[in-house]
Amino acid sequence: MISWREGETYAADFYKNRGYHIEERNFRTPRGEIDIIATRENTLVCAEVKTWRKMPLDSIEYSINRKKQRTYIQLCSSYIDMNPRFRAYYVRFDVVYINASSGQIKHIADAFMENG
Repeated sequence: MISWREGETYAADFYKNRGYHIEERNFRTPRGEIDIIATRENTLVCAEVKTWRKMPLDSIEYSINRKKQRTYIQLCSSYIDMNPRFRAYYVRFDVVYINASSGQIKHIADAFMENG
């Protein structure tokens, strides 16, 4: 059984294996946390990682509601304000789902848009 912490490590490895550099894990502000911030070329990825035991991976895209999306956008903006070298980067919001029983990963790139 994979714990939520191990799930974040699985997700970080997933990005690394695809050529991304992990800039930060568990970036926290008083408003919340971004699980993984990664870059590749001129793309900055802010990723939410969900590690679940029972929910089937084909029906969990709806777990990131509008409120969570707005919070993630604000958190990512805060990160960019603190790290201005990323201002010219394309920003992408991903969700990585991990089945805690099997280790199966479902990656949803561009899970939501900043103006969506």
